[in-house]
Amino acid sequence: LNMASRESVDSLATALGTIVTGESDTKFTLKDGVISPVEEEPAKGGAVGESGTDTGDDNTNSVSRDSSFLSQSSVASAALAPSILASAILSPLPESLLEDDAALPEADPEEEEQEKEEEQKEMLKSVPLLDAETQRQRDLIETSLRRHVSKRDEEAILTVLQETRDIDGLLQTISLKPLIKNFRDHHLRSGPNRTRLMEFLLMKSGSLAMKTKVCVIAALCRNGKRDVLEQRLLLALFTSSTGLAFSELKHTLDSYAHDSVLSLIVDSFFTMQEIRDAFLQHVDREAASLLANPTYVPPVHALSDIDDTFVHSGLGLGGPKYPVGTVLPGVITLFSSLKAHIVFVTARPAAFRQRTFNSLRKLLTGDRSVTVLTGRLRDSVLIPFNVGAANEKIAARKLGNFRTHARVFPECHFLWFGDSGQSDVEVGIRMMESANVLGAYIQDVARTDGRVLATAAMARLRFLERRVYIADNYVDVAIQMHGARLLSSAGLHATALDATIQLLALRPRFSPPDLFLARARELNVHLDRVNEILRPEAAFSPVLLPIEVLRLL
Repeated sequence: LNMASRESVDSLATALGTIVTGESDTKFTLKDGVISPVEEEPAKGGAVGESGTDTGDDNTNSVSRDSSFLSQSSVASAALAPSILASAILSPLPESLLEDDAALPEADPEEEEQEKEEEQKEMLKSVPLLDAETQRQRDLIETSLRRHVSKRDEEAILTVLQETRDIDGLLQTISLKPLIKNFRDHHLRSGPNRTRLMEFLLMKSGSLAMKTKVCVIAALCRNGKRDVLEQRLLLALFTSSTGLAFSELKHTLDSYAHDSVLSLIVDSFFTMQEIRDAFLQHVDREAASLLANPTYVPPVHALSDIDDTFVHSGLGLGGPKYPVGTVLPGVITLFSSLKAHIVFVTARPAAFRQRTFNSLRKLLTGDRSVTVLTGRLRDSVLIPFNVGAANEKIAARKLGNFRTHARVFPECHFLWFGDSGQSDVEVGIRMMESANVLGAYIQDVARTDGRVLATAAMARLRFLERRVYIADNYVDVAIQMHGARLLSSAGLHATALDATIQLLALRPRFSPPDLFLARARELNVHLDRVNEILRPEAAFSPVLLPIEVLRLL
């Protein structure tokens, strides 16, 4: 707290005071070790005063409302943790906040539904146009679903589903949420319509297209009751696919939406042990079949931290390596060149999963394969009080996320990308104990002044002995991956070129300006190495910093 600003201390005091008292409209301050309420002065010009302090207006909390994931970073710095903690907690909250992530605030329901609909539309861009008869059937179902679904509506919808000639086109374009959610089993003569719907989908599960299966599985996981009927249907949708088709189904589902992550589905939806075991046995059997084929090339999953690894949030345990809120130069090009399934493994709490997922997908344009595995707020909350214990818990959570993810993708290989500011080095060391992890690459954070990187040469050698590479930047990483035959020459050249362009574009934002020269000096060393590696290949021109920058170095 001695390192924090007065505003940060007051923000922490208000957050803690709100939790203890339940008084959501009262501000608190910390003075002489005591948290006490303060008298409010009338705000000038609106609900938010000149200091920007949150007064409860819906537009004031950047962490919970801002659509940019750059403002929703995890608690990663002891110095900044008070203000982040205050931003991450919305009042009023129960005292069980630190014990249960379920107490965290949810996104606005209407906004959430709109985002989910946009996700589904994006997913289904390649769906063929419906013929006139199927379009008429779709309109009939949609009209019924937009109002209260009566028993007669349920029977009419079931008849349409049974008689349609294009079940895939119909299921891919209707609103599956109310279809799954609103069907009920009625008593006496009305009939068990929900059971009939589940049995119909179960009967069709083997013949449905992959995209249709993804839509139905996602709808079940979002809105289902998790009873025996639905769990058996979900199992049938998975096990009716085999070999490469099953692997493609898993990958498509894993990156379909923030709440369709395969490992989460296994843990939360399959509540019946025998059904969960049957699913995992199918996973193992199909993976073994693929790996036994000598022509099979395992897909690569790039597992990456977010803060100070993918984006410089300014909230890590290092100094100002790059301007706050910028994507690290070259990282997107490197990930794209790997043609990998990108899995972000972050300490950020689960409440931020949806917004983080949506923002990352927008950043990674052209590549929709993004998965987000989150941490727990109760781990990050420890940082202001015990950094070591917090990092141990964060590392354990990330390792657990990796293992559950790898458990459902045994046919794949994995890469780890992290930073040296928190617990990612230890995570990388532990990950490299797995035979299917090909490499661990750590972005070195800067020291307090930002001019010098944190990890000394001897320490880097010690980590390298444990197969964890500490890198200056992503051109450094690309060189190492190229040497390990994990990255093509084209990927190496593209990463070096884009990292150079992006660093130059950031130049006006560096403060103080000599921080830019420090990063340019580090980059230039690795550009020389790239040009040396690619010199025998005539297709690639040298990548150079401008002469005016080289003169300053």
